[in-house]
Amino acid sequence: MIPIFLYWFLFLQLILVSVIDIKYRKISNTWFFINLSFFVSFLFIFPDIYSFNYSALKYSFGFIVVGLILFKYKIMGAGDSKFLASFYLLVPQVLQYPLFIQILYTTIAISAILFLVNVLKNFVRIKNAIFLLQPAGIKDLIGRKFTYAPIILLAWLGIGWFYVF
Repeated sequence: MIPIFLYWFLFLQLILVSVIDIKYRKISNTWFFINLSFFVSFLFIFPDIYSFNYSALKYSFGFIVVGLILFKYKIMGAGDSKFLASFYLLVPQVLQYPLFIQILYTTIAISAILFLVNVLKNFVRIKNAIFLLQPAGIKDLIGRKFTYAPIILLAWLGIGWFYVF
């Protein structure tokens, strides 16, 4: 479906970005430009895999729009959404929808686990906030952002498992 080295190239990039995201809790805008440069190069190097058309770019545009909304509500960092949009430029078009579904499932699963851990860890404080009618206190205890690059990495591993290997 896609050259194996391309899968590993994107996998290694995700590992690097995930480590940076976990360590610094920030993804530099530089990654957007790096991936944009790779995309332009790949258009010439792999013309049978990459193309410059709407269907190849729709997920990237979508992640920019959705990322702005999620950033506004402090759910996702701006660097995360820009990185995801630029990473999608490097994902071959045949894998874009499967990766989207994999990211969606992975996000839901990890969010549910983190939510449950936060509730269990802060159960007494949450109970007190409910009893004292302090909804802001509950949001602070439960609604925390998490690093998103590792989610993308886990989803990419799933893509490798189901579509590459």
